[in-house]
Amino acid sequence: MGFELAAIIAIARLGGYRGFVLMPSRRLGQALGRSQQSASRYLIELEQGGLVKRELVGRVQRIRLTTAGRGRLKALQQELEGIITGKPGTVVIKGRIASGMGEGAYYLSRKGYREGLATLVGFTPYPGTLNVVPNEPFRVDGLTGGAGDMLPGYTGEERSFGAVRVLRASLRDIPCAVVMPERTHRTDVIEIIAADRLREVLGIDDGDEVEVTVHLQ
Repeated sequence: MGFELAAIIAIARLGGYRGFVLMPSRRLGQALGRSQQSASRYLIELEQGGLVKRELVGRVQRIRLTTAGRGRLKALQQELEGIITGKPGTVVIKGRIASGMGEGAYYLSRKGYREGLATLVGFTPYPGTLNVVPNEPFRVDGLTGGAGDMLPGYTGEERSFGAVRVLRASLRDIPCAVVMPERTHRTDVIEIIAADRLREVLGIDDGDEVEVTVHLQ
């Protein structure tokens, strides 16, 4: 288990899941079996990653998990449930529609991506993605744990195109898929593809809330 997840679990156990808790670095270090210096470094990295919030009360710090930190635990919980039950797990993500930069339309108009995705998901994707910003943000690239299928990258049209991880999903009973390009720098937005333009089919627009069921299989 990586330090990040171990530290998040330790903070939650010590009371930081539901609110602020007094937590000097030494206390976290003891919970992790690490030195105070290591624990202090972990906290700095967690704060920089948006997973914890720190406040100073006199000379003592208070710590709590952010919505992103809690989201990381929820994703782990659902993944473990799938492992224990032997059934493919699912994650239900609530979020709001947001406009993108048009990159999805460009990449989905490329023959290599369009045909490769059609083979994986069973439908030819509409040339564009529906972008959903989760209400409780977390790093989307940390959601899968290696789940889903990988569409390999390829070279064509005088440039190279990176690989894309694909997870089957559904939105209001409409089959769709979440795509996560390996080269993307956005880890806080879920990009969804479907056979039709979801905004038109579902009558949704920027700011509307939706629930996306992602299948971790």
